[in-house]
Order: sequence, then C-alpha cells, then structure tokens
Amino acid sequence: MTYAELRAQNARAYCRQNSALFGLVPTWGPLWNCAGQMSGGDPQSLFNQIHDASIRAVAAQQASVDWTQTYALVRPLLEAQPLLAALDRARDEGPTLTKELLARHIRDAFACAGLQHLTRIRFDASQKMAIDPSTLLATIITAVLGVVCPPTAAFAAILEPIIAAIIKVLFSSLTTQFTSGTYGASPEAFNAQVQRWAEEANAS
Repeated sequence: MTYAELRAQNARAYCRQNSALFGLVPTWGPLWNCAGQMSGGDPQSLFNQIHDASIRAVAAQQASVDWTQTYALVRPLLEAQPLLAALDRARDEGPTLTKELLARHIRDAFACAGLQHLTRIRFDASQKMAIDPSTLLATIITAVLGVVCPPTAAFAAILEPIIAAIIKVLFSSLTTQFTSGTYGASPEAFNAQVQRWAEEANAS
C-alpha cells in the first residue's frame, strides 16, 4: 500500500466516523468549517496536512512501536474528553504549548483514568526501547499544530478535537496494517514501512 492509498483510506474512515456522529451521509463534519476559515474551504487539503504531519511525527520517534499495545492504550484518551482536558490545562499554564508540557498533562490524564501503570509500553528483554504514549501523542499534536497553525494561536483550540479524531483514525489504521503482517511480523519491520510512508508524505 502506498502512502497516498493509506491516506485516502483514512480520509474515508474519518468521513464515515462523522456520518455516525451526525446521522448524515459520510461527511467531513467539523473539519469542513475549519477548512473554510483556514484553507479556502478545502477539507481534503486540511485533512492531508494533519495526516501528513502526524505520520512524519510518528516516524520521527526513532523507536519501533507495537501498535496493538499502543492503540489499545491510547484509544480511551482519543475517544473521550481527557485528551482535550489535558490540552486545556496545558494551555492554562502559558501561551506556548510545548511537547514536554503537553506530555506531562497527558500523563496526568492517564493517571486520572487509573492507567498510570501503563504509561510506558515495554518490549521484550531483547529490546531496550520503550514508547511513552504520552510523549508520542504530545509530539504528534504539537507537530501538527506547528504545520497547520501556530500552537499559540487561539484557533488551535478549535482544531484540537479534529486533530485527535484524525490521530485516532491513523492509529487504528496503523494497528490494522501492523497486525496484518504484510510488512513483517515485528515492530522493527513495520517501523521501516512507517518510515517509507513518512518519506512519501514529505514528497507529496
């Protein structure tokens, strides 16, 4: 699957998700209004910007992710209000939203949800690296905001629920691709494919 195919598939999934929420045919939902204000009424273009920045941020982590574990852990935060509440609390601390500040508040959200013991995903003994999902989410969100609008802009708060929804679609898709085994059975093999998709995103 090429990156363009992955992104198109995820765009359709995002629209189907909004049809379930709004009781309509597949639609861009809130993304339509944001796109009208930011990029001349082109929701596909804004979706592409957010998706491209997200896959690049995932690839930049320099760690192999077991997506089955990662998605299972972050899905409750992506589907509910704790992530947005964490963003609000981080913004209350000052005008600049940094990755480190946001990651701390996301870790607090995990703790409030009773998941503090799962804030790090550990691999087997042969692997030295662990992924902190709080940092992963914070990295992606701040990277996306840096591309689509300044993280200090008031408009960023309007985009954040949309960014979270697109990240959820992307994580779900990466999990499906990871578990299919098409790109290899190990996190390292799949990480190599994610790196290739990020390169294609850079070129698009």
